[in-house]
Amino acid sequence: MRPSQPLTRGPSSRRLKNVFVRILFALALLFLTVNGPVSARRRSNPAPHPGRIRAALERLKTLGTALYIAAHPDDENTALLAYLVHARKLRVAYLALTRGDGGQNLIGKEKGPIMGLLRTYELLAARAIDGAEQYFTRAIDFGYSKSAEESLRFWGKQRILADMVHIIRLLQPDIIITRFPPRGYAGHGHHTASAILAVEAFQLSGKPDAFPEQIRTGLKPWKPKRLLWNAWRRRHAPPPMDHFFKMNIGTYFPYLGLTTGEIAARSRSMHRSQGFGSGVRRGEWIERFQLLAGEPFTRDILEGIDLTWNRIQPGSDIPSRIDAILKAYEPHAPEKVVPMLIELLDRVRKLPDTPLTRKKQEEIKQLIRWCAGIWFEAVTERPYAVAGESLNVTVGIENRGHRPIHLRSITMQPGSIVIRPARSEIPPGTWWTHTLTLPVSSDQPVSQPYWLVQPPDGKTYHILRDDDIERPVDSPPFQVELTFDFNGHILPYSIPLTYRWVDPVLGERRRELVVSPAVVVHLPESVLVFPDHQPKTFEFQIEAVSSKRTGRMHASLSDPTWHLNPVTFDVQIPDATSAITRRIRITPPLHPSSADLTFYGPQPHTVARRRIVIDYPHIPVIAVFPVARVRLVRVNLRRCGHHVGYIMGSGDDIPVYLRQLGYSVTLLADEDLENGDLSQYDAIIAGIRAYNTRPVLTRVYQRLMTYIRNGGTYVVQYNTTRRLPSGNIGPFPFKISRTRITDETAPLHFASPSHPILNKPNRITTADFSGWVQERGLYFAGQWDPRYETPLAGHDPGEKDTRGALLYTRYGKGIFIYTGLAFFRQLPAGVPGAYRLFVNLIDANRPDQECRINSPPP
Repeated sequence: MRPSQPLTRGPSSRRLKNVFVRILFALALLFLTVNGPVSARRRSNPAPHPGRIRAALERLKTLGTALYIAAHPDDENTALLAYLVHARKLRVAYLALTRGDGGQNLIGKEKGPIMGLLRTYELLAARAIDGAEQYFTRAIDFGYSKSAEESLRFWGKQRILADMVHIIRLLQPDIIITRFPPRGYAGHGHHTASAILAVEAFQLSGKPDAFPEQIRTGLKPWKPKRLLWNAWRRRHAPPPMDHFFKMNIGTYFPYLGLTTGEIAARSRSMHRSQGFGSGVRRGEWIERFQLLAGEPFTRDILEGIDLTWNRIQPGSDIPSRIDAILKAYEPHAPEKVVPMLIELLDRVRKLPDTPLTRKKQEEIKQLIRWCAGIWFEAVTERPYAVAGESLNVTVGIENRGHRPIHLRSITMQPGSIVIRPARSEIPPGTWWTHTLTLPVSSDQPVSQPYWLVQPPDGKTYHILRDDDIERPVDSPPFQVELTFDFNGHILPYSIPLTYRWVDPVLGERRRELVVSPAVVVHLPESVLVFPDHQPKTFEFQIEAVSSKRTGRMHASLSDPTWHLNPVTFDVQIPDATSAITRRIRITPPLHPSSADLTFYGPQPHTVARRRIVIDYPHIPVIAVFPVARVRLVRVNLRRCGHHVGYIMGSGDDIPVYLRQLGYSVTLLADEDLENGDLSQYDAIIAGIRAYNTRPVLTRVYQRLMTYIRNGGTYVVQYNTTRRLPSGNIGPFPFKISRTRITDETAPLHFASPSHPILNKPNRITTADFSGWVQERGLYFAGQWDPRYETPLAGHDPGEKDTRGALLYTRYGKGIFIYTGLAFFRQLPAGVPGAYRLFVNLIDANRPDQECRINSPPP
């Protein structure tokens, strides 16, 4: 998460490194733009080369739909999706039960719902490459689940089942394919649950008495032909698969100049937050399938399915019309087939209204625009609109064809403002623009993802309308509809309003116009921790989004034992995008407590909002506006040490919260680790997945061991088993496993109650494990040298104790600790006991007298 405009800038080696990385991203995106399929959602006006137009024309002849179902972003088989789209020319969709909110993040600090938003757009970027569509249910990814029963109980089985039946009835797929089997083996409770629900949804979707409210709102019962498991082998428990149906999907697509493997690798590599960059698989690619339900088959997974226009109208002349268009199509003069495409569109519109015919109408309309050589855009002067104001919009149309374009009207949405330009004919090879004013209604709501408008119930997202799940993200808040006249045939085309700018590294970039509050509050952190009863001054900034602002804001506390000064403050911001700084003195109570600090104004009775911008080169820029709120936490703890060195891994916020406790924290660069004076640090902490992402740690192993031996404390947080370098992490051998405790309420008991890590400088009790979020921990140690001590033990319900959550050993004069406990989630959530225990890890080797001197007693 990052503010949209840094208020201070300065040169640094990190900025130079980021510039280099962004250049590489730019080159990668350029290559994809030239060579791969492009989504209209990401780039409003793709300009396909003749080969792609030819392929789209051939695609008109095939009518069929496949739905792929799994649990998370990155679970989908991108190779199979690409094969079904490009080789079999089907409409293909991926239904992910969750948005991946509970996953880890390899490229930034986004967590929770914001992580889910990032992964949503990574999925859309993947679909833009492989050509499939994307859908979701309302289920929340609550982290790793060890059983399908737990997942279904947590989500509420019927709610998610209803969503899945809704999507099946919406798309009317001929086949459904699951990524996971419905009986165990899938390695994750969410995985197995997705298959169990797919089997039930397959059986229920065709029954009118199942979820009848969907039938009343216009959906129709639909029973797919068959349900398949896209089988795969697990390394240590392969099922017998010799009798499964095998299909080679390794195909070369001349019109793209790409193979299935190349498309699949590029699509999967969009899951960058999960570190899923993929290499290309060449040659034969065998996929296996097991029939789970429906009609048997022997030769093809689409066997017995009519993929022709006869399924809509037996004996239809549409196939012959398409053949005539293909015969007449000339790559150097595609506009010649425009009249034939218009006649085809009129013909298809007279057929029964089905999802297939509606989809073909969309495809034909797109082909008409492509073949006519029409390119258009609607750009605004800034990225944010504010309710009650107006902004200028420039509509641009380029005629890339060889015949005149006739523009009939421009309509602004919402509001249905129709403009009929004086000049309606745009000659070949010309660029035409028209500027107009867009009034923004005073009651236009602030842009928020539809699943985040209201707080989730902790298990599922609260969706205001059931049909919201028919789209992966919100429709653009503002659109322009351009109506063209093709010899008396009137066709409208809608495009979102976008803001266009030039990045000095990436070149031209675009983002959709969104509705922002008039002012946004920039909070330095969302949790403020008080380790004692001393007051703190909290500094924050207020930014005007579009113009100068004056008014009054106030702050409110949910607990009267906390005190603020001042409670109200004036807001006088001189111009747009300027910011002012305000300070509030916060006094905590004497005893442990927590409270919410919420900001209101400057409009009366209106809650203030923050702005979070997700900005990575592989996805569009995304802005969300959560409530401006800070969690205040008063915790009793002693602190001994002063100076901490922090080795940032894949990204976490722990340094922010250590500074709140009074530590001086230095983020250690590779050069610091290789050549710096490590002895100056009371403790060195490796952030999450540091050994997965920082190769330098292997090179400086001996330096770190020397630091420990001379009296330092080295704390290593969890690392995954994937891309873990060989060699030791600690002074004695241990292995990281996939063992975890997923139940955040699972009891942890003290295997060694007198152990110093549980007693100094803070005495840890079972109460310190109350209020933890999502999980106890992950990637615990699985095997370790007997010289390691394991003071904590615990387990998920129904399992045996694991003692690998915390390893501790003395080495020379110092201490080494490995922990899989999820401090990276607990500290930003303001969990008091997690702070007390983490301080004990940091100060494990500090003398008692320092604690008494440097920290007030609890």
